[in-house]
Amino acid sequence: MRFFSTCSSLIIFACFACVCAAQQPELRVVSGGMNAEFTVSNQENSIRFYHEVLGLEAPTARVNPALPGVGQLTGTITGAAHVARMPIPGASWQMEIVETTGVDRKPVAARRQDIGAAGLILYVRDLDTALAALKKSGAPIVTSGAVPVNMGGKSRAVLAKDIDGSFFIELRQMDPLPTTSAPGTSNVIGARMSVTVEDTEKTARYWREMLDFGVKPDASFTKDTNELALQGTPGAQLRKTIATYPGSDLAFEFLEFKNIDRKALRPRTQDPGSGAFAVSCRDMAALVRRVKAGGQTKILTVGNDALNQGARIAMFFQEPNGFILEAIQRIENREAKKE
Repeated sequence: MRFFSTCSSLIIFACFACVCAAQQPELRVVSGGMNAEFTVSNQENSIRFYHEVLGLEAPTARVNPALPGVGQLTGTITGAAHVARMPIPGASWQMEIVETTGVDRKPVAARRQDIGAAGLILYVRDLDTALAALKKSGAPIVTSGAVPVNMGGKSRAVLAKDIDGSFFIELRQMDPLPTTSAPGTSNVIGARMSVTVEDTEKTARYWREMLDFGVKPDASFTKDTNELALQGTPGAQLRKTIATYPGSDLAFEFLEFKNIDRKALRPRTQDPGSGAFAVSCRDMAALVRRVKAGGQTKILTVGNDALNQGARIAMFFQEPNGFILEAIQRIENREAKKE
């Protein structure tokens, strides 16, 4: 009897352990967001626009990563990158304005409905002031009638393109205003990213399984006239989904259009209008295995693998909609730590 009792206990314990293991969430490979990367045709003009017109902070750093490393990382081979980092008031992540040289470039002529079109959503305290600055700069207004639309209650928004004509900039004034860490003198109080996608379910699955984001797809398309006027796409239908990285303020809005002509952009890293976002990574090898097994990722880094750059391991790749991501894992300097 004691033998059978012991065996039964062992079986119950083993089953309990298996259930607990099954219930344990898989450790996230992606550990957070770092910065957006907007490739432009003229860096100085774009810095002035994003700082003086939109209200991002002035560049806190300018870097020119050395060749051949940066060319191998981005897949441009010969392309040098000139990077300016600009903090976004109220956001935990930053903007990088990038200009490439030494490689052929083709501007991305994106329409809002085109797959892979990228943009920045800025939350502002005073939409009228922000819109007046936009118009004065000569930036094209995309929203129908070039006037803000109502988003419900007293909340309003307007969509434009940046001065480069490359990226979509949505300005939102919410009522009530969201809480923010931005200084009281800043009109900008927060930010999100936007990407136009081909298929919502496919995109949601990729960002959940490959990138560890929380994504809940909107169930249906809308014909809401205000929303479509905001996007400059009257007559279309729109489905919007929000993806968030757990425990942070990082959020992407995915837009899927139908009943309107669309094309896939598939920009190259060096092309003005090529949008990207950098995420930090805990385990690059695990991320590489993930994206290769998934079969929906185009790795841009030379060698079809991550690149060890000494202080970090990094990789550029395109998700199913052609939006570019950079994953970065910092390498701990154990020798320095001992000292």
